[in-house]
Amino acid sequence: MTINFTKLNKRITLQSYELVTDDLGNATHQWYDLITLWARVEPIRPKMKQQRYIDSKENDYYITVRYTKGITCDMRIKYNDRILRIEKIINSEEDFKFLTIYTSEE
Repeated sequence: MTINFTKLNKRITLQSYELVTDDLGNATHQWYDLITLWARVEPIRPKMKQQRYIDSKENDYYITVRYTKGITCDMRIKYNDRILRIEKIINSEEDFKFLTIYTSEE
């Protein structure tokens, strides 16, 4: 995948769901910000969904970021005022340069 780095022009934040204990010892699960990255964010168009055999949902996106170790489908992405659930992560061309992340809006 050849990509112009200037197309990585959107800021996204990866979030992780973790068990947090407060001062009183109460444990709760909550999302917290892990890392903020530059990304290319594009909606998945209906024709593309058919070609790639992707389930058709209204607000699906694919996001391209520089390869970052440790990103999993258990995380989610905060993009502007949207929360995106990670559906699939692909190491583009298996060259450890870029990741393509398929997401759907929560």
